[in-house]
Amino acid sequence: MSLALKASLVLITGIFSIVLLLTVILGTHRIRSILLCALQGLCSLLLVNLIGLPLNVSLSVNWMSLLLSTVLGTPGVITMLIFNLI
Repeated sequence: MSLALKASLVLITGIFSIVLLLTVILGTHRIRSILLCALQGLCSLLLVNLIGLPLNVSLSVNWMSLLLSTVLGTPGVITMLIFNLI
């Protein structure tokens, strides 16, 4: 994978994370937004592993992937999936 592709993927993930963070900060129910974002990331990690099994695509479930999917949400899972496929 080229350096430019890695840099662009990190930039895109950063933009999605900033938008997600701004949504949580500017929302009226901050704690609920944070918890729902974390739950959404964990559910997307689970769905990628369940749906990806027949397609031979999966993400390893370890402390780093759980942390990324919890903190970054769905954009974090998508980035891990892209890095895994390339």
